[in-house]
Amino acid sequence: MEENEKKINNGIDMRWYVGIVLYNPDVQRLKQNVEALYALIGWKRIILVDNASANKAEVKALWGNHKDFVWIENTENMGIATALNQIMRQVELMGGGWCLTMDQDSVVGEGLVEEYRKFMVDRIGILTCRVKDRNFGWMYSSRCKEAEEIEFCITSGSFLSVEAWKSAGGFNEDLFIDGVDYDFCFRMRAAGYSVVRVHGAFLLHEVGYAKKVFLLGHEALVLNHSPLRLYYIARNYLYIGFTYRVFWHWAFEVFKRFLLVVLYEEGRLEKMKYMYKGICHACMGRLGKY
Repeated sequence: MEENEKKINNGIDMRWYVGIVLYNPDVQRLKQNVEALYALIGWKRIILVDNASANKAEVKALWGNHKDFVWIENTENMGIATALNQIMRQVELMGGGWCLTMDQDSVVGEGLVEEYRKFMVDRIGILTCRVKDRNFGWMYSSRCKEAEEIEFCITSGSFLSVEAWKSAGGFNEDLFIDGVDYDFCFRMRAAGYSVVRVHGAFLLHEVGYAKKVFLLGHEALVLNHSPLRLYYIARNYLYIGFTYRVFWHWAFEVFKRFLLVVLYEEGRLEKMKYMYKGICHACMGRLGKY
């Protein structure tokens, strides 16, 4: 790409792309996602990575031959971390400096990236936003009116620097799903980059079939995830605790999730069984796809 095609903001290369990971998406929700992305200004291509969806043909019928889309098709479910790395490698290959990473069922708010650009300075690795869940409302509360540095963010709606992704060593593919974003933020911040939440930008999102409850005197989320997702949560959260020497914090997160399953969720025996497996595998150092 010619130098004069670059969009520069405060000396930062602003050529950017969108990446969406697909796994058996709700096609109507995905269409809402893409329609909202078309309202944003400045992206070059939308990169779709399909993790062997059963309804892949239906999605390809919509955008398979469209010039704005780049397709990457996996022959099996490779997990969120591998798919995100595939997206970022493609962005780098096409000369991009940034990527807006999206879940398949999230919908961006108006002017998302325009808001992000107001706060772009050197050594920012990720810009993220306020998140409104369809089931229970806003995910975060803050007295900050503009932007604040935070420790972690979810990948959906995040504006990720290619340089920060490379410096962090990419997403950890051994984790497969759940905790991938937390692990990445740990390594990216260790590499000298920061995560900034911009409060003038927002994302409509959905965490499973979540609802808010009170546990031990504090607000908590009942996620109603599948037993397999709970396996990854238990295993990967403990891995993060072991790896970054913050064990008790993440062990408490697993304990809290276990209590919420026991007290509020259906199919609790199967879910408890998978969480126990995840705990055992974390202690054994066993990672990868279950």
